[in-house]
Amino acid sequence: MPVNRGKQFERLIYEQFSKLDDVFIDRIYDVTNHFKTISTPCDFIIYSYPNILYLECKAVSGNTLNFQSHIRENQWDGLLERSIIKGVKAGILLWFTEHDTTVYLPIQYLEKLKVDGYKSFNYFYMDIVYENFEPIELEGNKKRVFWEYNLIKFLNKLKGKQDGKD
Repeated sequence: MPVNRGKQFERLIYEQFSKLDDVFIDRIYDVTNHFKTISTPCDFIIYSYPNILYLECKAVSGNTLNFQSHIRENQWDGLLERSIIKGVKAGILLWFTEHDTTVYLPIQYLEKLKVDGYKSFNYFYMDIVYENFEPIELEGNKKRVFWEYNLIKFLNKLKGKQDGKD
């Protein structure tokens, strides 16, 4: 049975956040058969003073994260609903496997792209900025396939960004 890179990526993110001092991470398990009454908006809830981060992890080969086929409607709506609360960050952590790049995409940033007519986020869109919403590229050291990310640096960058109520 082939190994699912996306699930490995999720496990790696969980393990790396779990090792940080003063950071709490909860893994939100999603049922695989997607009962209509049980639906989660993200993979993780992370607390790092003064913010709560709702984070959905995605791994894509190629250049594109398609909004319709890669992000379920309940994920989009759930992340967007949470992102407007002061102190809450919500978004997608996207690993472009073929580009060896991982980027955090605030859901409000993706919503602005969607409103402007974009149907996906492309690897080559990383220079598009909306007000205070923009992609944050994660730094780290590449091992064989996966990365050891500098999550403290990422969290500090995230803390400097506005949330929906500022």
